Amino acid sequence: MIDFEDYYTVAVEQIEYIDMNEKGTGDCPYCLNIHLLSGRVLSVCYRTAMARTTARNKLCGQIETERRRDSETIINRLYLIKDALERVDKRQFRIWKQLKELLKLEPDETI
Repeated sequence: MIDFEDYYTVAVEQIEYIDMNEKGTGDCPYCLNIHLLSGRVLSVCYRTAMARTTARNKLCGQIETERRRDSETIINRLYLIKDALERVDKRQFRIWKQLKELLKLEPDETI
């Protein structure tokens, strides 16, 4: 979840695109809009173009960080699963080997 100028909290997966325009009214003519996949548009207007650009850069940074965090989380989970599988295989092999020794089994070599 990212914070858009303390007015909106949005899930990164829901963002379709971001745009800037000059369709604001009165003292705040410079707008920054987030278009969501649902079709909804979240807008914040600024007094100066510089403030809008700064807010856009901050917003893009938050989105990139959140997306990177998601991919890193997935990669970490995959490594944990891989490690668990390798340990299970080694553990099972050791159990079968001990079971073979306990039961004094000989491998059947008939083809």
